[in-house]
Formats: sequence, C-alpha cells, structure tokens
Amino acid sequence: MPGDYIFHRGIKFKISESPEGKKRDAGIEKEYTKEIEERTKEIADVFVSEEQRKLSAIEERYRKEQEWADQQLQGGRNRAINPF
Repeated sequence: MPGDYIFHRGIKFKISESPEGKKRDAGIEKEYTKEIEERTKEIADVFVSEEQRKLSAIEERYRKEQEWADQQLQGGRNRAINPF
C-alpha cells in the first residue's frame, strides 16, 4: 500500500500503516460515509416530496371530477352515468 492516498475535502492524505494514521484514515472514512448518507437522504427527500405533490394533485383532480359528476347526476344531465 505504500504510495496510496486518500483525498478528503480537497486534501491529499497518504495512507499510513501506523496506528495513528489508521485511526485518522478511519475517521476520514467515517466522516465521508456520514456525508454521503446525509446527501443521499436530502436527494431522496426531494424526490419523495415531488412524488407527494404529484399524488396530491391527482387526488385533488379526482375530487373535482367526482364533484362535477355528482352535480351532473343530480341535475339529470349526465346521460353516460344516468341514461334514464
């Protein structure tokens, strides 16, 4: 592994075989993993929010269409629903 490097926040670190270096490297990897998890969650939240907005819009449209159909049925104008 001599000559191997880790890049963290634009800084180049040489991978170390010493206990102190391994501890430092483990800390960098832990921080990197946490940052990736946070960013992944933020991205997922954006898509979940987008999907929720779409679902809400569909539900609202369905509600309005149902109200219209009910009004037409009560008025006797909707022959497709009430042919008599």
